[in-house]
Amino acid sequence: SGFTIDFRFINAGVSFHGPELRFDGVTLSWPDGEQIVAAERLVVSASVGAALFDKKIVPSRVLVEGSEIAAEVTASGELYLQGRSWRELLPPEQDDSPADIPDLQLQFSELMFSFKNSQVPAAPVVAGMLNSFEADLEDNLIEISADVQPGEELASQLNVAAEIPLRLLLRDEDVAADRAWNLFAELDDFRLDAWLRLLD
Repeated sequence: SGFTIDFRFINAGVSFHGPELRFDGVTLSWPDGEQIVAAERLVVSASVGAALFDKKIVPSRVLVEGSEIAAEVTASGELYLQGRSWRELLPPEQDDSPADIPDLQLQFSELMFSFKNSQVPAAPVVAGMLNSFEADLEDNLIEISADVQPGEELASQLNVAAEIPLRLLLRDEDVAADRAWNLFAELDDFRLDAWLRLLD
């Protein structure tokens, strides 16, 4: 993966997603030793299809439980996660083409988060809990669903579902202007004034 993984305990098993490794007390770090994230548990499931037909061991699902993440939109509009551009978490690009990202299911549960929009100098830092998050990447289309407690000043509950072409996130200039995508959000105890303070 290009990252360093330290863990307290490991075991293996099989689930609906295939054979998997389960790590407890996990720390994921950059190659230079700087920590990216710590988590109570990390589960990596292997793709049975890729093992049988392509003779490769590739992940089909990654689950992270009990962690914290800091996100920021910088003044230039770039999304940073844990203090670095989110693109640094992707496989490297080759020949000026977007990173080759395999079909994958990414899941988070019990994830504490903070968010800052630095494009709006007066915007407050938002802190909340991501109860569950799932992103399914297949055929260069990403489907997202999330159950979020964004903080009482914004709403008591936020549910999100989206279906977006992956290239729209990676290189939006390559996506036709009429390419369909959708986003659905449902909020309880919605506070419009607090949301507006996050925007320019």
